[in-house]
Amino acid sequence: MDWFVPGHFKEAVPISGGPSHIAVLNRTPHPNAAKLFVNWFLSREGQLAVQKISSKQPEGVDSRRIDIPKDMIPEEFRRSEKRKFFDMDTPKNRDDRSTLKFINSVWKRR
Repeated sequence: MDWFVPGHFKEAVPISGGPSHIAVLNRTPHPNAAKLFVNWFLSREGQLAVQKISSKQPEGVDSRRIDIPKDMIPEEFRRSEKRKFFDMDTPKNRDDRSTLKFINSVWKRR
């Protein structure tokens, strides 16, 4: 067994919001503060901070913003125009019914 990095996949590299998802609760006590935070989080400075913090993890998180430096992200985890990507967060790719069906069929064989 070994760790798979995106470059191992010849078809395409999966890309996802993963740990960088953000949500705002309905009827939050301070809606303007929530908007302010979301705006900062998505800003150049916010995404740079997220990317910097996540770079301490082995795989890092490559922000989708293209106006921030990527040198802190290991090269094999950086998005590149040379690689094909598929977005795992689209409704089509999020549908995991076929995957679950396959997993369940494997478990039934045991």
